Amino acid sequence: MLIIRQQQLDQLAKGLLKNDEENLVVEVKEPSVPIVPIDRGLLCVRAEQMKVLQAKALCNFEDELFGYFKKKAVSMSWTVDGDKAIRETVQSGINRAQKYGFTKRGPVRFFVELLFTFGSEFDTDPLLPWAEGVLNNESIKDQVERAGILREAMLEYLAEMSGGRGKEFVRRHAPV
Repeated sequence: MLIIRQQQLDQLAKGLLKNDEENLVVEVKEPSVPIVPIDRGLLCVRAEQMKVLQAKALCNFEDELFGYFKKKAVSMSWTVDGDKAIRETVQSGINRAQKYGFTKRGPVRFFVELLFTFGSEFDTDPLLPWAEGVLNNESIKDQVERAGILREAMLEYLAEMSGGRGKEFVRRHAPV
């Protein structure tokens, strides 16, 4: 029997994310595939064990985003209804990002950043057609490419809306 302490579980969950191109969603094709080197041998992780590790990795990522947006709320003087509201917004953002095929840390984080910046319904807001247009564009298969195109569309929008202060405004207010 192998006993894994909480600290080891955290390290293993982080390691799985890094080894899988920073994916939040880790899929196991076959049960008991050796995936993690342990000393001289390999640790075999069953699908149900992988689900536990995936949930822990997702929880760690959620905590990371929560801390980031809590600090940002204070520095930007946002009116936020406490820690619970920030955590719920982060959770909602992670779930909604996956609806658009965002499973990697970078695109998910950017999606949540947009949610805090432009509002909780930015992805369906008729006043922000650039967001909905990019997010629902099925011809953009790669999520990193989609996030990049979304960022460019956002920068164009901010520059246009800021009038003569375009570059300065974008530099100060654009997410990530």
